[in-house]
Amino acid sequence: MATNLGMVGVVNNASNCYLQSYSGGNNDGETHCSNPHRNTEETWFLIEIDKERHLYSLLNFANQKYLSKFTNGQPCATAKGDQITSTETTWILMSGVPFGLPNCVAFRSAFDRTVLGANDPGSDSPCGGEVMARDVVDPINHADWPGWWRIDPADYPTTGGQDFWKGVGNFFGGVAVNLVEAAVVEIIADIAAAPAS
Repeated sequence: MATNLGMVGVVNNASNCYLQSYSGGNNDGETHCSNPHRNTEETWFLIEIDKERHLYSLLNFANQKYLSKFTNGQPCATAKGDQITSTETTWILMSGVPFGLPNCVAFRSAFDRTVLGANDPGSDSPCGGEVMARDVVDPINHADWPGWWRIDPADYPTTGGQDFWKGVGNFFGGVAVNLVEAAVVEIIADIAAAPAS
């Protein structure tokens, strides 16, 4: 059973901006990385699927969708997944510890093994925002590589929280609600100690 580890902000190490999912309208779920401040669209739940295999999912606070790499042949990674699947909404976390970046991780798609990255703020990808998962690459030993992300424990966003919690019981379904501060240091240490196969 998947476990909700708690709320986090996911920050691109190169740009120091948050992974953001637009909520509402025609651009719902479009991912961006240009905001240095966190609110509802920049807050995620870190869902542990399989600790030993380093499989995780990210659920956006604002639009209540999972970060997904859909099977449509496009490089886009969007928050449009309705449920946890074994491929589209599952990400393999890779630790930055072996690369001298003890507080960083890379996200590799369990579907096509592409790595989540971000362009510089304001430099949109073909997907509409700065974020995409285009290349099957290994992490690079450089702090400014756009595939390195920091996972920061987060508290409740300053606005918009009440509407989310009204329906949270039904929404989480089979995902346990364990709203504690994410033990990020321990997660990254565990990943580094036992690399995924």
